[in-house]
Amino acid sequence: MPNSDGMPHSLLWGSLFFKNMNESGRTKLVWMSVLIIPLLILPASAQEAFVSIAEVDAEHGSTVEVPLMVTNVTNLGGGEFNITYDPSVVYVASVTAGNMSLDAYNINNVAGWVYINAHSISGLSGNVAFAYIRFTAVGDEAEVSPLNITVVDDLLIDTGYNYIPYIVTNGTFTIKPSAEQLTPTPAPSLGGGGGGGGGGGGYVPTIPTPTEKQTAVEGVAVTPAPATPAPTITPPATAPIPAPTPAPVPGLPPLFLILIVTAVIVIAGIIIIVLRRK
Repeated sequence: MPNSDGMPHSLLWGSLFFKNMNESGRTKLVWMSVLIIPLLILPASAQEAFVSIAEVDAEHGSTVEVPLMVTNVTNLGGGEFNITYDPSVVYVASVTAGNMSLDAYNINNVAGWVYINAHSISGLSGNVAFAYIRFTAVGDEAEVSPLNITVVDDLLIDTGYNYIPYIVTNGTFTIKPSAEQLTPTPAPSLGGGGGGGGGGGGYVPTIPTPTEKQTAVEGVAVTPAPATPAPTITPPATAPIPAPTPAPVPGLPPLFLILIVTAVIVIAGIIIIVLRRK
């Protein structure tokens, strides 16, 4: 509450204290304020949570399940997210609960977005699977859709309804070649018309060897056919293993934040008195 001069009491107490100091003491106090205040304020914004979704690839027509992750978080109480995508490349088939209690979700595969809302009464820390999303690949090979995350109204909060600072890492969904396209075509048989024999087993090419006997025609040299090497199949690439997420750093207690605010108000009063004396 301000006094009769319109000055808040906290500023008035700081100015009276400042008037009773000598010039050397005032100078030291100003310099101490300049050095100490940044050290008090910086730790309050040190911890940030990371909101992310993975880079995904799948064959046309297949469905994969991907977690929406909140990592490096302390006492997560709830949040609301909206994820947008290209509906000509990928659809959202369903949403299921992760480590949080799923409150609501809404899927729009015409406009290309999914809304997810979940909470935790006890609060979760560390790496949290907020929800699981099942994506279905509907596009053509090599097509890519962004998976862009928005925190609705910055609503990422702890159990005390305090906002949690965050950094978003978006993902992508890529249509990869199907297994049929990766299967090599077998070479044609080099053997002769050898008769009926076995029933419908798999295709086995007949490859003559240099030791097989062949009937020579008079005046014509017979050269054995070279062996045909078996086709080589390249195995699919292995997905990279994600790097571990650093352990969460605990936030500042509310009492410490109150002390910081009080110190800033007192020092602001001191600076006002200095400017008035000049």
